[in-house]
Amino acid sequence: MTWRAAQTGDVDWITALLRDHIQTSMFLLDNLQKYGLGSDAPYGLQLWCLNDREGIFAITNSGSVVVLAPTATVTDWLALSLELEGREIGFVLGDAQQSRAFMAATGLAAQPTTRDADEPGFHVHLDDLVLDARPGEDLRPFSEALMNSCLNGALRIPLRLP
Repeated sequence: MTWRAAQTGDVDWITALLRDHIQTSMFLLDNLQKYGLGSDAPYGLQLWCLNDREGIFAITNSGSVVVLAPTATVTDWLALSLELEGREIGFVLGDAQQSRAFMAATGLAAQPTTRDADEPGFHVHLDDLVLDARPGEDLRPFSEALMNSCLNGALRIPLRLP
């Protein structure tokens, strides 16, 4: 398998992949939408694609790593070691299993950390979701159009878990 630098023509399929895995990719999707590829902003991205649309790997200018490559092997993750050289990595975000495989292959797992824990991310079963209406608001079931608005960042919904 091979990693290659993402190009402008890749953004559409990358965005679709991120939306399909929104529970582990919301920060990367937001950064990609705000800054695109190659920005010098702190959360601007350098992004690599695995083979023909099998996954992505990203590093922000501020040192956050995001992984989304379900089919990646140890060899694939190890191939990214050169991209880490000389960089201070602050966070590794993504699916816990993929993130841990990446960290083990590249040697990051052996480095000291201030926090090392798997988080459930932003995946919530709809049965556990509680939405509070504010004065003057009505709660309505999600429609496809409303869900698309949420995914495009056009709508912010306050929520709490019981």
